Amino acid sequence: MRLIFPFAALLAALFLSSCASLSKEECVVADWQSIGERDGAAGKGLNYFSRHVDACKKTVAKPDQAKWQAGHSYGAQRYCTPQNGLQAGNAGKTYNNICQPRQQRGFLAAFELGKERYNLLSQRSSLVRELEGNRSEIDRIKRKVKKKKLDINKHRPTFRILRRKNRRILDDIEDIDYRIARLDRHIAQEGYEPLARPVPIY
Repeated sequence: MRLIFPFAALLAALFLSSCASLSKEECVVADWQSIGERDGAAGKGLNYFSRHVDACKKTVAKPDQAKWQAGHSYGAQRYCTPQNGLQAGNAGKTYNNICQPRQQRGFLAAFELGKERYNLLSQRSSLVRELEGNRSEIDRIKRKVKKKKLDINKHRPTFRILRRKNRRILDDIEDIDYRIARLDRHIAQEGYEPLARPVPIY
């Protein structure tokens, strides 16, 4: 038992280090304005600076918040475009309230369109997983029947239920695909670059 705890502690340390915003080496040579610009351009919130403080607390580095914020403000201007808002919403990301008023309206309008699309894609993904699970179950039963491990007559009701469910799921996916296509037409009319279409399901 005494070997387990050091090993668990090592795993925890490795996990935490992999989640650190900066390595110890990066902390020592950090250009805090450039780091802030990078974070702002990635859509990180102002509270993200605290992660750098945590990452660097065991080094001689002293994170410069003023320089970081100056860089972050500049990077955020590059991030806060309507196209980025659309892509962020479509990826299911959160808005960290970093856009200036003159950019925020356009960013959020596009972000809401992307978020609506993301919700449709999430519903679709759930349906696809259910469909694939049902198909796998049908295939599993068929393999066992073929090997004479199961009686086909006893499983006919299961086949009928799963196939009926799959027909319903395919209808639901078709409806969602129609709604996504309609939303994509609206997105195109607004002048945004097209987003990746979902993979067809057969």
